Amino acid sequence: TDPQAIRNAKILPFRFAQAWQQVKAGWLKEALEKAVDLSVDCLPAIEGRTAVLLDVSGSMDGQFLTAGAVLALSVYRRAGQKGNFILFNTEPKSFDMGGHCPILAAAAKVEANGGTDTGCGLRYMTRRHICADNIVIVTDEQQNAGSSFYSELKRYRAAVNPDAKTFVVNVAPYGTAMVPAGDPLTSYCYGWSDNIVSFIARSSNLGGLVHQVENLELQSR
Repeated sequence: TDPQAIRNAKILPFRFAQAWQQVKAGWLKEALEKAVDLSVDCLPAIEGRTAVLLDVSGSMDGQFLTAGAVLALSVYRRAGQKGNFILFNTEPKSFDMGGHCPILAAAAKVEANGGTDTGCGLRYMTRRHICADNIVIVTDEQQNAGSSFYSELKRYRAAVNPDAKTFVVNVAPYGTAMVPAGDPLTSYCYGWSDNIVSFIARSSNLGGLVHQVENLELQSR
């Protein structure tokens, strides 16, 4: 729980989460909860209002849900909890992690069940005209109900925010894609690394990915 030691160690939040699942002593669970929060606090901040959509369907049960919940909550924390956190299977449900609730404690409250409608979270946002600069969906992409994420994304951008950046985080190795290649406002991320949080943070600034590329080109000259 030493902040400087956590920064120097550079241990990923998911490693702490794996340890948290294995231990039983209350004091040790509490120490690991603090360690995760400290490790996430070392990550860059995400600019703008951010909507996080977490897949809690039955196919996410187990390791996918643990990693996905920690990742989704880490994104939401680094976005300053300015936006919306929505759980979905075939129905959307708003989730309040609480201002001071540890990420691991909040993740433990998330349960998986039901089918998968990847578009239902965006329908919820469109109907309520919830404006977000960044939309982050964490899922295994196993759609088996409702309308597609991409069809709802097009409706959302047409009705609410045409400039909304979208980040599809696939925690499973299936290799499917919910948004066609060529959408300049959508990025795909695969796996569980908290580098994903840093990538979203860099992409959420005003310059976005184009600014990152220009910086690299300047440095290489």
